[in-house]
Amino acid sequence: MPAVLAVAITSGNHLDLIGKPLGDLRLGKELGVTVLLIKRANGTFEKLPGAELKIMCGDWMYFGVPQGEGFLAAVDGLEAKLRGSLTEQASMSASISGSQSSSRFR
Repeated sequence: MPAVLAVAITSGNHLDLIGKPLGDLRLGKELGVTVLLIKRANGTFEKLPGAELKIMCGDWMYFGVPQGEGFLAAVDGLEAKLRGSLTEQASMSASISGSQSSSRFR
């Protein structure tokens, strides 16, 4: 079963990401992470969004992360990209099938 992480994008925790295109994060190339779905603040969904889609405040982003050896590196890398700066804590929740959840994603 694939692991899925869900993250609520907020101005308090993700200001550096708001308005940025998904492609700028380079999640697939650098981490092997896929953006599976984005639930917009207005309740609409973007399924398998393209690189040009901009991240907006209030979005819920759902990420598929690799299993096995690459799992921890992908989770750590995703956390670092979403956090933006070392002094901010990302507001995250996780639903990880077949693995124990990391306490960082709550």
